[in-house]
Amino acid sequence: MTNGPYLLGIDVGTTAVKTLLCDVNGNIISKFTSESYPVAHPKPGWADQDPNDWWEAVKFAMKGVLRTSRIRGDEIAGIGFGSQTDGCTPVKKNGKPLRPSMIWMDRRAIVECRWLKENLGAKIFETTGLACDPYHVAPKILWLRNNQPELYEEAYKFLNPGDFIVYKFTGNFITDYTLASCTMLFDIKRKKWSEELLEFMEIPIDKLPNVAPSASIAGEVLKETAEETGLKKGTPVVIGGGDEEIGVIGAGATKPGYVCDITGMAEPILIPVDRPIFDPKQVIELHGHGDPNKWILESPGIVSGGNYRWFRDQL
Repeated sequence: MTNGPYLLGIDVGTTAVKTLLCDVNGNIISKFTSESYPVAHPKPGWADQDPNDWWEAVKFAMKGVLRTSRIRGDEIAGIGFGSQTDGCTPVKKNGKPLRPSMIWMDRRAIVECRWLKENLGAKIFETTGLACDPYHVAPKILWLRNNQPELYEEAYKFLNPGDFIVYKFTGNFITDYTLASCTMLFDIKRKKWSEELLEFMEIPIDKLPNVAPSASIAGEVLKETAEETGLKKGTPVVIGGGDEEIGVIGAGATKPGYVCDITGMAEPILIPVDRPIFDPKQVIELHGHGDPNKWILESPGIVSGGNYRWFRDQL
């Protein structure tokens, strides 16, 4: 075993939380995966997850990787995150979830997407690089306002799954370019919230987290979080970002000419580019990259692993 300090990566996926402990040279010391957590389908096309399930799984996986590696929490110099994208998680000012998160595979906001297409047309794609589709966050926010207005009004912030876990560690509401680029509210060229789209949809910018590059420090591990996870209070926490857009770095797809195929619950195919490129057919989307100076051309994720899971559960 190499000597510390060590770095810890945490991936909050659709089915489980995975942790990876390595040294500062990238040598893997230990891995640990939580037990799987469920996706609820209360109605056809709906897909909910309890954010508290993510947090319990994070704590379980954290303790597991420390136990199996025999590394102390105070030997870890920093932690960072990858997470599933396109989840709408409304929370109170204290970070408590107001309802289950509408995750990426949720399709309930069809009416809201139709309204956006009729009123904004190509403006959405030209600004955000995203197809107007129910799996993105903005239509889900509008669905919540139209169908659960009391929860919409009570919501202090709308967070992606990774943003929620970053808050649990640091107490700060912050997201990165990759997760922001999945919301359909982000100006993908200027890498900032689109005031024009927010004004049209009448979504206050204050209901969204601050935005920074993926490698930015989100804050430090809180005292209560340190006690729950085994980490040291004050350990730096890096924002990280979307599992796909961060995954391309781990796969080595850091410059044009590389293609990264990620197979999990979904299967997106990603190509890094040095400048914003927009598909004239509005099929291939443009997202943020873990490198703040790059972008990613990304196919909509086919539910590949999800199909296998359905087959396993049903047959």
